[in-house]
Amino acid sequence: MKTFREEGLNIERLPLLETLMSLGNGYVGVRGYLEEFEYPGSVRGNYINGIYERVSMVHAEWAWGFPLESDRMPNLIDLTKVLIVLDGEEVIIDGKIKDFKRELNFEKGLSCRSYKYITKSGKYAKIHFEQLISFTHKELRSWTLNIEYDGEIQVKNYINFKISNISSKGDPRIAPTKIPLIQIERAKYEDNEGQIRLNTIRSGLKVVIDFQDSGVFDSFDSKGDEGLNITFISKGQLKLNRLIKYWDSLRNVNSEYVSKKELYINQRKYLEDFNRRCSIDMLDNKELDNAINFMKFHLLQSTSQDIYGNIAAKGLSGEGYEGHYFWDTEIFLFPVWLLWDDKRARNFLLYRFNQLNAARSRALEMGHGKGACFPWRTISGIESSGYFPAGSAQYHINFDIAYTFIQWWLVNKDIDFLADYSMELLLETARTALEIGSFQSDGFHIHCVTGPDEYTAMVSDNYYTNKMAQYNLRWAVKLWRILKTKRPNSWVKLKKNLNIDDYEIDNMEKAADQMFFVYDEERDIIGQDSTFLTKPAWPEENNLRPLLLHYHPLTIYRHQILKQADTALALYLLSDEDEELMKRTFYYYENINSHDSSLSPCISVLMACRFKDSQLAYKHFMDSVYMDIKDLSHNTSDGLHMANMGGTLISVLSGFGGVRIKEEDLHINPYVPKQLGRIRFKFSWRKTVLEVFIDGEKVDIKKVSGPATEVILKGKRITIGKKAVLFDLDGVLTGTSDNHFYGWKRMCADIGLDLPEEFRDRVRGISRKDALDMILKHFNLKYSDEEKLVLMDKKNNYYRESIASFTSDNLYPGVIELLEGIKKSGGKIGLVSVSKNAPLLLRSMDIEKYFDAIVDTSKLSRGKPYPDPFLEAAEMLSVDPEECLGIEDAKAGIESIKSAGMKSVGIGNDDLREADAVFDTIQDASEYILKWLEGA
Repeated sequence: MKTFREEGLNIERLPLLETLMSLGNGYVGVRGYLEEFEYPGSVRGNYINGIYERVSMVHAEWAWGFPLESDRMPNLIDLTKVLIVLDGEEVIIDGKIKDFKRELNFEKGLSCRSYKYITKSGKYAKIHFEQLISFTHKELRSWTLNIEYDGEIQVKNYINFKISNISSKGDPRIAPTKIPLIQIERAKYEDNEGQIRLNTIRSGLKVVIDFQDSGVFDSFDSKGDEGLNITFISKGQLKLNRLIKYWDSLRNVNSEYVSKKELYINQRKYLEDFNRRCSIDMLDNKELDNAINFMKFHLLQSTSQDIYGNIAAKGLSGEGYEGHYFWDTEIFLFPVWLLWDDKRARNFLLYRFNQLNAARSRALEMGHGKGACFPWRTISGIESSGYFPAGSAQYHINFDIAYTFIQWWLVNKDIDFLADYSMELLLETARTALEIGSFQSDGFHIHCVTGPDEYTAMVSDNYYTNKMAQYNLRWAVKLWRILKTKRPNSWVKLKKNLNIDDYEIDNMEKAADQMFFVYDEERDIIGQDSTFLTKPAWPEENNLRPLLLHYHPLTIYRHQILKQADTALALYLLSDEDEELMKRTFYYYENINSHDSSLSPCISVLMACRFKDSQLAYKHFMDSVYMDIKDLSHNTSDGLHMANMGGTLISVLSGFGGVRIKEEDLHINPYVPKQLGRIRFKFSWRKTVLEVFIDGEKVDIKKVSGPATEVILKGKRITIGKKAVLFDLDGVLTGTSDNHFYGWKRMCADIGLDLPEEFRDRVRGISRKDALDMILKHFNLKYSDEEKLVLMDKKNNYYRESIASFTSDNLYPGVIELLEGIKKSGGKIGLVSVSKNAPLLLRSMDIEKYFDAIVDTSKLSRGKPYPDPFLEAAEMLSVDPEECLGIEDAKAGIESIKSAGMKSVGIGNDDLREADAVFDTIQDASEYILKWLEGA
């Protein structure tokens, strides 16, 4: 059972555990606070993805284009705050608590907590909490409290109407002010049912929370002043089941209650299905495996299931960064879902597309005549960053968003999506690239931007920004031309709507071709920007971390010090530079990277894997994996680091697994640091779920479900899930065995020999040379190589003479039907015959058209019974040997098939017992072969 567990009650760890034990479904999120206790640092957070309030943004000195208001995610009302009273004694956090245990269960999709409480009179109470937020009924949540106690039990549920969010004056990652974000419009509770109506003050959004109570209790009462007070009373046992239902005006989805039992059953089924398609298993390290699954579960919990939300920097686990969405989604989280769940990935794209008009308006506000400027941080689509050098100046977010639309095209080749959404957005972001740059004598330069490294701001020709802009420009032009060819009507409509002409398209292509990149000749590396490498190194004595909390931004900007991967990130995403240049560049910047950003270590993992740097990859990977669980950044209590979680999962899939999406194909080039042992993971590629197993240099790829697909494994194209049937010819498809025997018999007669009948079977399934050597040995004769060639030619002439009149009538019964059945099932067909006349026979019998590969065994150093002929067939067909079925009528052939690691079928010979199945005729074997193709 994969779980995250904590035993014992440590009050100092509780704020951290509120984050680590948070529960959600991508729509609703609840922090893992202790419902019955108050303690320092607690944030009783309840959130809905995409719900926001508008708050005024105050600037010490306002300038044009500074945002006047920003989005903030409101904390909703807490329905589960309780006080437990046992025989009149309040259960308190400083009381006698024993066997305190809590668990977040990744397989059941729930959290639970239990302990024993000892009253002053010495009596024990068993107290158990359990909570589930449904993935299948996303508006529903189940909360249960069960108390067993030999006495009177009271549970006082207080629903406080005074709701607030957290704030901090000293940390820019937290909202600076605590102001009301949501208010109670109406609240009621009667007949075991309650309803709370809330609304934001300025954004005009509404939330309604309904709940139903059931269980084991004798009586209750309720009253409300500044909140609802509901008291439940019982003796011996008190069990309270609360089903909670959410509604918001953004989505306006009305759902019905379902039973708690149904929620639990569906939750488990949902997660079982998810894990069948999306999994990572660190097979030799259980602790590490559990940590990875912790991240996977939290990513699932934080990812919106619809187009109204996204993934906040802290997910739905806390209020760090005010619930804003950043570029984190596009670069660190979207790639995971593109490989795991394309429906969620598509939702991200539509979320951004729906904010395109707001981005156009922002571009005008920023002084651009055309284009779209997406906000650096937002919920609703407005710019919510108050510090423009590390906010609005990060124009790369526009190209990051474009990157995801391009990646979607590369995977899906979805022309409808291109026509309806992608093309319009890509052209607008490409226009932005033209707006912020200019053509100079030495190329196209982009000015006054900030790259991913926020310790360097407002520069020209930031490599990452220029590279991503170039990618956007190139693909905008390429896809514009594809759209014109494949959807001319859509092309004409979009051309008119965007008022775009050939001159503008040509300018995009020109800017891409002439994009300027800084190169430092002295160091022989890529320059991060036009001035970075001219700055002094960061003083070693200034070692307080993170720098942003201890040094003025200008002090940081004046030095060669990175907050996170910048140039290295571009090298990872696009990887189109000289390999040695990339290597030198990566290590130079790695050595001056503070990794103050949680987004940074995972990129170093990916690049270290590229350069097979086991030690560096392992170090950064372990930092990434345990960033939240071990609170390495000392701020996980504010919420999980979602980009780091996504980046860590990508470190496994694309770093260790080597899974990379290229223009036409999926490439897999694994490299796993030896410290990590064996790894297995699943992902989807074009409707096919694949499983990859890596053990050192050994890599096995299997199809889990879906159609067969091709991938490039270590530079070699292979077909995964495509099965192949490999036939011998003589004695399997047609009766040429006798023709071969009589050919040898006539040759022997020419030199005065009478070939015994026993050789009829002995010369089957082996090469002409091997057959002749066997015959000469039988008669104790020695011939020179030249003489042997003459004898073999004689035999072959007799054989060809005897088969000259062969037609399809000479095929065994059922052969044509079998070959057609294999093709209909999508299987490939290969011929593995030692006969050099096999191609002639296939043409004569009119079955050559069915064969995808014909092995010329004369070019192999070893024939049957060695595996070489059948392995050659598998390679020619790009099919894994394990997905091949060989069919033979000779013992040597069966041995060849088995040694190649393939399934085998023997035809017409009881001596072939080593085969996996033996049949009298090929017609008898047809049903078995076709069922094998279907996976039965």
